[in-house]
Amino acid sequence: ERPILMCAVLFGILAWFSMMGPLVQSAWVLSRGGRRLVGPHVMLAMLAVCGGIIELLARLFYAGMMNASQWLAKDFNLDDWGGEPEGTGWRVLEMIHIVTRGMLLWVDAFEALTFFGIVVI
Repeated sequence: ERPILMCAVLFGILAWFSMMGPLVQSAWVLSRGGRRLVGPHVMLAMLAVCGGIIELLARLFYAGMMNASQWLAKDFNLDDWGGEPEGTGWRVLEMIHIVTRGMLLWVDAFEALTFFGIVVI
């Protein structure tokens, strides 16, 4: 599961970055070197760059959180934190996982809006 997750993160990042270059270049060409309709073309380039950077940061953050969660679950005693085996550590780890997935959901929504903006412009 872990190598597949790392490959998925890498391909997601590469997809946005391989799309970012041609979009910025086409914005430059369509604006005729910055002489015609500069505003929409700069917006197109900025949406592409912001989408790529946000994708990079979010996917690296998610991969790091998953690796840290697997490390914590494997190497630490999460059953007994306060003297009694009540599973508080597992609850905290599950809450961190839920929060991380929620953050990724909002980042994916922003990326969808970014892609929508690119297509509309």
